[in-house]
Amino acid sequence: MCNFDGFQLSCIDLELEAIPAALAIRYGRLAKRLDLSSNKLCNLSNLRKFMHLEDLVLDNNRISD
Repeated sequence: MCNFDGFQLSCIDLELEAIPAALAIRYGRLAKRLDLSSNKLCNLSNLRKFMHLEDLVLDNNRISD
């Protein structure tokens, strides 16, 4: 379960492999900070919908260079 507190969206340790489109649509215009730590992310295609991000945390995922 993700938590949103007005500017920060935290989706930590949910075994996400990609950013869900529903999250991007609902919070993309609102979130300034996005914490997706400790998931299984390897696809960031919906990240572009988070237009006002100032801080992005992707620690402990499956993202490669």
